[in-house]
This record gives sequence, C-alpha cells and structure tokens, in this order.
Amino acid sequence: MTLDEYQKEAQATAVYPGKGENLCYPTLGLNGEAGEVGEKVKKLMRDHDGIDFKKYLLDQHLWAQNVFGPGARDAGLINHIKKELDEINKAPGDIEEWVDVVILALEGALRHANPETVIDTLLTKQKKNFSRKWPDWRTFHSNEPIEHLK
Repeated sequence: MTLDEYQKEAQATAVYPGKGENLCYPTLGLNGEAGEVGEKVKKLMRDHDGIDFKKYLLDQHLWAQNVFGPGARDAGLINHIKKELDEINKAPGDIEEWVDVVILALEGALRHANPETVIDTLLTKQKKNFSRKWPDWRTFHSNEPIEHLK
C-alpha cells in the first residue's frame, strides 16, 4: 500500500465535526497519541535502569540539528513521520519503524521546546490521559482509533 492509498483509506475512517475544515479535532486526536508515546518513554526510563532521558534528548537534538539543519522544519518532520507510518503499515511488527516515529515526534517537540519542557509535557500529558474517561475498547474494531470521551 502506498502512502496515497493509506491516506485515502484513513480519510474514510475520519468521522468528526467539520471534517476537512476543522483542524482542531484531528489535532487533539494526535495530541492524545502523543500521550501514549509519553507512556512508552516513561516505561523506557523505568525499564532501562533510569537512563538519563534529558541527556538522550539533548544528544538526539544536537545530532539532528547537525544532520538536518536548524529551525522548526515542521513540514519536513511531518512528511518524514508520514513515510515512517507507511512503513509501519507495511510491516506493523517492525519495532524499529515504530521507534523512528517516536524519535521524529520527540525531535519535532525539541525544535519548539527544551528537553526539560518536553519531559514535563510528556509527564503532564500522561497524567491527563490517565485521568480521562475512555470507552470500552471491546466495542471498537481493531483498526478504529479509540479516543477519550469528550
């Protein structure tokens, strides 16, 4: 499946108020997904003997600025994430592709905030997601997104 084909199929499942004009709703959905990334990062910190996550972020960001250049580079990062999602779609069990998305998402955050703010935001978002009400996952098909109740 190509990225274009994936986008067509994904658009068929996108049901929300003002579809195509309301960027806020899908942005909030993406924000919810970021909370899930925060949970994975927390477990990484816990399970890998308390790695210095701040140092990891700083090293990653300095490397990325050297390789990809300075500035926000939002469109480039978003397009790169889309390509990685296409690769995940082709091989969902390939953990390296999932990690590529995590690294790219963190790099996007680091281009707008310092490592301390990124870490604080991850933890705050995780706490927020834990406190939200969620629908019963058993009522969803496995290819449907599960979003918190509004």
